[in-house]
Amino acid sequence: MELSLNQRAQMAVKWLASQRGVNQKDIGVLLGYTSSTSFSQVLNDKRAYPKKFPERIAALDPRINIDFLTGVSDEMLIGEGTPEVKPKEPAQPVSRVGIFVPPELAQMVTDLTSTIKEQQATVREQQAMIRSLIDEWRKDKEGK
Repeated sequence: MELSLNQRAQMAVKWLASQRGVNQKDIGVLLGYTSSTSFSQVLNDKRAYPKKFPERIAALDPRINIDFLTGVSDEMLIGEGTPEVKPKEPAQPVSRVGIFVPPELAQMVTDLTSTIKEQQATVREQQAMIRSLIDEWRKDKEGK
């Protein structure tokens, strides 16, 4: 049985969600949909399939074969065929706006944030030392 474009998009979205540890709604947000209903309607063939939809989905992961999404190929992933969708560990939110990222990336952001805080503390210490030296210089200058 030949898959419709919508079925192909559904498969790709499910695979993306499993790889990123998120749900279909999160993938819709990444694709620019502010309403999960609109995104779901496109996937379920209740709303027109946007022209650039395959390109937008393929842009989320370089392994996704755009030819699969346009009906030219039966292999969803470049050089890997069509995988079973297996859930991965869930991603962790890293912002107050509900953006979800893979755990490795969340850890990287946490580490960088820590490094930046340490550097800021060092800069504050150096600024205090400079102020102190300037104050001493002013006192010496006034005393002469």
